[in-house]
Amino acid sequence: MEYVGEPGAINDTIYETRPAATAIGWRIICDCTEGGDRTRRTKWVSDLLPRVPSQELEDLAAGRFHVADAPDVDYLDEIKPYDQAVRAIWERDQLDG
Repeated sequence: MEYVGEPGAINDTIYETRPAATAIGWRIICDCTEGGDRTRRTKWVSDLLPRVPSQELEDLAAGRFHVADAPDVDYLDEIKPYDQAVRAIWERDQLDG
């Protein structure tokens, strides 16, 4: 699969994703406008949210996610069940910062 943008940056470059089994973690990327003013933009990238090898090591509040290997699945889709946990981390670290 191909997506527009580069890992960790938001631009017009196309890059290829990798299979889920090779993902070591995720980063939250925010390309924000300040107070609705589109001329004042900030970019924020979270620390790595690591992919842990077992369910026992998973800690959603700390941003440690267990995602089973799925060799033919795009790794970006594998984090979708964690949308609420990722949003909470973004709000805590970026908005409340």
